[in-house]
Amino acid sequence: MNKSVRFVLIVVGLMLALGSGLLAEENPGKPSTAGSPATIAVLAFKNLCGDSNLDWLGVGFAESLSTKLSNVSGIQLVERTQLEKALKELKLADTAIVEASTAGKIGKIIGARFVIVGSFQKVGDSIKADARRVDVETSVASSGVEATGKFDQVFEVQSELAIKLAATFGKTVTAEEKAVIAKPETTSVTAYELNAKGLKAAAAGNLDEAASFYNQAIEADPKYAEAYYNRGLLRFARQDFVGAESDLNKAIELDPKDPMAYISRGICWIASMNYPKGMADLNKAIEVAPNDYRGYGARAIAYMNAGNAALALQDTNKVISLNPKLPDAYFARAMCNIALGNLISVEQDYQKGIELGGTPPPELTQMMMLLQSDVDDD
Repeated sequence: MNKSVRFVLIVVGLMLALGSGLLAEENPGKPSTAGSPATIAVLAFKNLCGDSNLDWLGVGFAESLSTKLSNVSGIQLVERTQLEKALKELKLADTAIVEASTAGKIGKIIGARFVIVGSFQKVGDSIKADARRVDVETSVASSGVEATGKFDQVFEVQSELAIKLAATFGKTVTAEEKAVIAKPETTSVTAYELNAKGLKAAAAGNLDEAASFYNQAIEADPKYAEAYYNRGLLRFARQDFVGAESDLNKAIELDPKDPMAYISRGICWIASMNYPKGMADLNKAIEVAPNDYRGYGARAIAYMNAGNAALALQDTNKVISLNPKLPDAYFARAMCNIALGNLISVEQDYQKGIELGGTPPPELTQMMMLLQSDVDDD
C-alpha cells in the first residue's frame, strides 16, 4: 500500500476515534447547570418482548435517547461508533450488555463517566421502557426510571424517558430544552424503524443490508437528517467520498446545528486530500459547538496530517482538559510530542492511555519501541 495513503487511513482512523467518539464534559454551546457535567454512553436496550422482529428498537432507543439527552445542559453523549469499538474489543454483542459490571468496562474503554442500560417491552399496542444509569467507577447501577405509552407514540415515550434520566444526573431540563427533546427526529415511524435496522446491520458488518435500509428510510421520509448522516458514514466507510459528501451536505442542510455532521464531512474531505475544505468544516464544528471537544480532537489529527504538530498539540491539550479520561486523547498527544521532539512526557501519556483502558494504535507502539531502542543504544 502506498505510504501516503496508508498514513491517511491511520489518521482517519484516529480522527474517527477522537472526532466521533470524543465525549464533551459539557453540552455543546451550553454552560453547565446544576451539578458537575456528565459524560454518558447509552447502550442498546434489551428486547423483553420475545419477538426478535423488534430487536431493531433496542438500537433505536439508544440512538434517540443519545440525541435527546445531548440537548440537556451539562450532558454529553458518546456516539454509537465508539460503543461499537468497545463492543468489539470486549467481544460482546448488544444483547449481552445488561450487567452493571460489563457496562462499567464499556464506559472505561470509551471514557464515559456513566453508562445507561435499559429494556423495553411491547404488550398489545402499548410499549413500556425502563432505564438506569451505571457509575463506571463503581459499576453500581442506580434505581431505574420508566415511561409507558402507545407504540405508535414511541417518540413521546422516549422523550419522557430522556427527561426522567436527566433528572437522575441532577439536571433540570428547561422549557426550551424540553421543546427540543419533544421534537421527533422523523415524522414517520416506518422511516425510524428502517434507520434503526440500518444501524443494527451496519454494526454487524452487513453493509449492503444497511445501505438498503437507509435508502428505504430516506424514501419514507426525505427530510430525515439522521438517515442521510448514517448513509453518509456508510459511504465513507466504503471510500465513496463523493457519495458521503452528498449525504452529509443534506444532513447539514436539514440540521445545521449538528457538529458531528461537520466533523464527519471534514474527515471525508481530508481523506480525499482536500485539506482546506476539511479544516473549514472542522472549524465550523467548533464554532457550532465550542464546548464539544469532538471537534478539537478531529482538528488535532487533521493538523498532524498537515504537518503542524504544534497546533495539533494545542487542540489535543484542549481535549484532555475537557475529558481527562479519554484514552485516545493521550495516545494522540504522545504522537504530537514525538513529532515535536518533546519526548519527556511521551511515555507517561502512552501509559496513561493504557491505564485508562485504551488500546494504542500499532504505529504509536512501534514508535515507542524505537524510542526505547534509542535509549538502550545510548
